[in-house]
Amino acid sequence: MAVFFRFGEGVARSSKEPHKLFKLLDMYDCLEKLKPEFSDTFEGEAGADIFTRFRELAKLLVHASTKVFWEFGLQIEGNSDAFPPPQDGSVPKLVRYAINYLKYLATDTYRAPMAMVLRTEQIWKVGILGKLETDEDLLKDAITNVMDALQRNIETNRSSYNDKMVTYIFAMNTYWYIYMRTKNTELGKLLGEQYIKKKYKVVAECGRIVVHVSEANVGTSCETVG
Repeated sequence: MAVFFRFGEGVARSSKEPHKLFKLLDMYDCLEKLKPEFSDTFEGEAGADIFTRFRELAKLLVHASTKVFWEFGLQIEGNSDAFPPPQDGSVPKLVRYAINYLKYLATDTYRAPMAMVLRTEQIWKVGILGKLETDEDLLKDAITNVMDALQRNIETNRSSYNDKMVTYIFAMNTYWYIYMRTKNTELGKLLGEQYIKKKYKVVAECGRIVVHVSEANVGTSCETVG
């Protein structure tokens, strides 16, 4: 039993890279499923120490999971200087990683455990008698915060281009990628189609500008040749 607790505590206290979130949620979900059995087996004074350590491990996993998730959003927003956008206006690796990460988090496997740790964190902050959001709203708000951080990262990168044409190509490619990768997925359903359309209507706007500039350039070239 001591080995079980030491392993869980070691994972919870280890470095907080973004991909660790899924392992932490797996462990938390496992603990929640074991909770009734643990409670029955170790109820009473004889098992009090073991059950106390069980609860402490669950707390550690909640703290670690929420910390990893919130820091992921901060890392995205502060990533612009460390990794400049592709010079050809293609979709950055960070955007691909973040969208796939959030899609995975929104699957049936992880959305319930993530909502549970967010709810537990909220109860610790406002108390059980405070105004609590539904699990879906909690998860939606949390993921929306990361999506907003991603958009701020994109806009910062967008402004770093000297070539205006590449600026529009970058925005069109990146937002179109996000729209297409989230549309008709669990992530898209969680955020809502209206949110996706409203946030990424810039795709159509940039597309029109790219076409207009391209046509103007072609016209200029033809006039020069003529």
